[in-house]
Amino acid sequence: MELVTILLTTSQWYSIPLHCWVQRGMPVFALFVLTGLNGKLTRVIGFDSLSVAVDVMLLFFNVVSVIASILCFFVLWLSFTSNIYENSWEFGVLRAIGLSAGQVIRVYIYEALAIIMSALVLGSGTGLIVAATLTLQFNLFTEMAFRFDFPYVLFTSVVAMSLSVAVGGSYLASLDIKSQPIAQTLKGS
Repeated sequence: MELVTILLTTSQWYSIPLHCWVQRGMPVFALFVLTGLNGKLTRVIGFDSLSVAVDVMLLFFNVVSVIASILCFFVLWLSFTSNIYENSWEFGVLRAIGLSAGQVIRVYIYEALAIIMSALVLGSGTGLIVAATLTLQFNLFTEMAFRFDFPYVLFTSVVAMSLSVAVGGSYLASLDIKSQPIAQTLKGS
């Protein structure tokens, strides 16, 4: 352990020396909480390793992916609702040839799952290739070894949310037309 002094320069052009003990060779990150009109230092929170900063970033990415999935749910729900009303004749024909309302709804759910699964495969493949290329290029300039860290938790949560949004959005969109008689569905009203 060694004593390190950090000079915090405030907006009034003076410096406050901060003394902290760190392990030799360990990067130090500090979050300074400034309050008041004159910017007085009230609290210093120190992070002793880079892994804490990475964990905070991954938590932020997870929160953003949950918010994006909620927004995608509503967009998918509206999209499938308009798709079902535009293709209500097709829904009626499928029911007229003997499919039950539940089977037709499953057809719409399978369509949504096929779209989401193909987007997952293409997006994941493209993202992996781009990430590996940029990391290799960055490592070429910094002369560091290539290390591949895949965010498994973030990936699986995004996949699970995407699949649930696809199923939920297509199911909720088809509930309105499910209870209509076949003749009314074929008429399109």
